[in-house]
Amino acid sequence: MDTIDKGKPTMEIRPTNSMAHNTRIRRQTYSFFKNMDDQNAALPYNNRALALNNDKTLITNVSNEFEYNFFLRGKSVFKNEAKLNLAFQHDMNWVEQNQLDSMRYYNNTSAYPQPLKKLPDSTTFDRFYQNGIVKGELGYKFSDRLDFSLKANQILFGHNFGDFLYEAKADISMGDKIGKVTLSAYSQNKSPEMVFENLNYTYGKWNDLDLKKTKIQNLGFQYANPMLGFHGKVEYFLMNNYTYFEELSNPQNDPKKDKWIVPAQLDKANLLKVTVGQKFKLNHFTFDNLVVYQKTDQQNTLAVPELYTWHSLYYSNLFYKVIDYSIGLDAKFNTPYANPNYSIGTGQFYNAYKQIEFSTYPIMDLWITANIQRVNMFLSYNFLNQNFYPHGYYTVRRYPMNSANFRFGISWKFYD
Repeated sequence: MDTIDKGKPTMEIRPTNSMAHNTRIRRQTYSFFKNMDDQNAALPYNNRALALNNDKTLITNVSNEFEYNFFLRGKSVFKNEAKLNLAFQHDMNWVEQNQLDSMRYYNNTSAYPQPLKKLPDSTTFDRFYQNGIVKGELGYKFSDRLDFSLKANQILFGHNFGDFLYEAKADISMGDKIGKVTLSAYSQNKSPEMVFENLNYTYGKWNDLDLKKTKIQNLGFQYANPMLGFHGKVEYFLMNNYTYFEELSNPQNDPKKDKWIVPAQLDKANLLKVTVGQKFKLNHFTFDNLVVYQKTDQQNTLAVPELYTWHSLYYSNLFYKVIDYSIGLDAKFNTPYANPNYSIGTGQFYNAYKQIEFSTYPIMDLWITANIQRVNMFLSYNFLNQNFYPHGYYTVRRYPMNSANFRFGISWKFYD
């Protein structure tokens, strides 16, 4: 055990060695349920589909992790600290997909007056996956001026053999007046998510596509100066085999191909992302600003706006020295881009064969928050400017965003 700040009010006792074992059991269910005819062609054409569909995916995960941590701390006034974390994680996954259309759903003739029907034999997908993962972290901290760390996650055996994530990060503090610089980088090699490899639904079916692993290289530089209220970050991404969903090619506008999606991969994409934030304060007023610029050579595929901004102007004060409250107005805006579509039957976003760009507008929200000891409350009126302009907007094709609405919430901590 190490004692930090011995004899002071800030004294802490920290271990030099620790071991832990964690077990997690999780069961997830994803379903698509439909009990009416598709009269508006919201779903792809399927001459085998009944009015009732109930597609399900069941995932059961059992994970065990063994962890060892070692710390080496100096006794000098500089408070040096070196750490080594090692872990092994074993994951077991049971995945089942099925279509539950059958005659038993049509026993209630008042609810389903159509003649009894039955699809061909239900499709069932049942697989077991496992992965063995080694994790490691090596870090060094020099007082409060330098914090450096290296992290590695490597899958040694199992379904996703060869996947890895290597990260490096360095925080360099130069004092409150000058600020802090953060340098970061990571390299990732990952298998496509399960939904890209196998799906057995009424409105989406593909299996064992043998997709390539996605490779991502990232470099980042960040600077923050809390005294000036400024923070900025520049990131570069190089992506190979980026995996996404796209609509079937349909140059003849065949309605039977409309809205059918398939997994696809992009050979190479570059993305530059610049984030700048600035906070201004004057007495009880605060003006928060965030601007993000993104530039890519695959704009239509990645479907990201080139520029988006967020701004918040609010007033804060104490009411009768009891209620700590703030009242403000938020505004957000982004430039037009190739908006994604949404596949109802699979629950996935995808790029349309013929993409469109929706007009964009500033969207404003009015809000108030209050705190009384252990009680926090908020009330907001969202999409305030619908009352004058615009009267509606889209971010996803065929799905208008919510109209102006009120929201409220309250949290109450009964104990400190």
